[in-house]
Amino acid sequence: MPKQNTISRSLHDIGLAAWFGGSLMGAVGVNGASAEVANPTDRTRVANAGWSRWTPVNAAAIAAYVIGSVPIIWSNKGRLLVQPQARWVNATKGALTLAALGVTGYARYEGEKVMEAGREGQPVEDATTPSSGTDPRAASAQRQLTALQWAVPALTGGLLALNAKAGEQQRPSVIATNAIRARVDDLQIPNIAASTPGGVPTLVGVLLGVLTLRRLRKGRKQRRREKGTLRARDIMTPSPECVDEHDTLETAARKLAALDVGALPVCGADKRLKGMVTDRDIVVSVVSAGRDPKAVTVAELANGKPVTIGADDSIDEAIRTMKRHQVRRLPVIDGQALVGMVSQADLAANAGDAKVGDLVEAISVD
Repeated sequence: MPKQNTISRSLHDIGLAAWFGGSLMGAVGVNGASAEVANPTDRTRVANAGWSRWTPVNAAAIAAYVIGSVPIIWSNKGRLLVQPQARWVNATKGALTLAALGVTGYARYEGEKVMEAGREGQPVEDATTPSSGTDPRAASAQRQLTALQWAVPALTGGLLALNAKAGEQQRPSVIATNAIRARVDDLQIPNIAASTPGGVPTLVGVLLGVLTLRRLRKGRKQRRREKGTLRARDIMTPSPECVDEHDTLETAARKLAALDVGALPVCGADKRLKGMVTDRDIVVSVVSAGRDPKAVTVAELANGKPVTIGADDSIDEAIRTMKRHQVRRLPVIDGQALVGMVSQADLAANAGDAKVGDLVEAISVD
């Protein structure tokens, strides 16, 4: 019996549907509806908030589509050998996937410029239409996005149409007819890569997509550094290690030693930040007081509201917060979620020498 590919097909189809549907909804709904915002300076900010929420979901959808494609191509390699049309459809899907990945990445790149304009409060007609007061760089990006917003649903819609065509080609009668017409030599082709041309462009597309995203992030950070507008999310260490509030201080001390850090965020079962625990806390409040670290929980030292910094706060604000509260590490919060940590070393690598010198001096004062 043929091997079942239910999981792969589900990933492939759901991912592609989300990619297509999200891009179409963004063009029609998010970008179009931004014109309804009364204040022209808030229009890009509102649209950007919607796109920012969708971006990680869209990335997961694209990944699901690509990951699901590979097992499907491999399991159908025998059919591709005897169906020239199937090879053509597969190759076309690979080319469209590569194009859609490129356009999606470039649209994100141009969208970053529009996001900067939104944060600066520049007036626009809507998310993709500049006004007379829009900065020329942002206006150019908006004009390009006017076309790009429709290119992604067009390309992914083409992939959906090819999926329907591929389904028709899997009818038993079609497969049998092609098998009869195929020459014996065609059935003995040893090069599997040649019989699955769609697989190579798809994999190349994935690689280019990853490289594009990395370049976008690096370029965004460089632009903000040049403007002096670096934010906490640009310099933080993402996905920080946490210690559970119910762990003992002995466990916390071992984790501090293993990670070679002096402080760790404390998280509850809901993964939200509950506080901070430091090696100094353990020594002064527990060991020096003669208490047993094995019998004291982290929660007992993590009472009170922790000192934090917002993900979109500037590094100047991070420096001020560290100086005010005499701390060397700050948890970075996005909404209610802990997304990273900013340390004194992170600031030293990204802020001016004078600011870092003042910070070191302020923290060193007992």
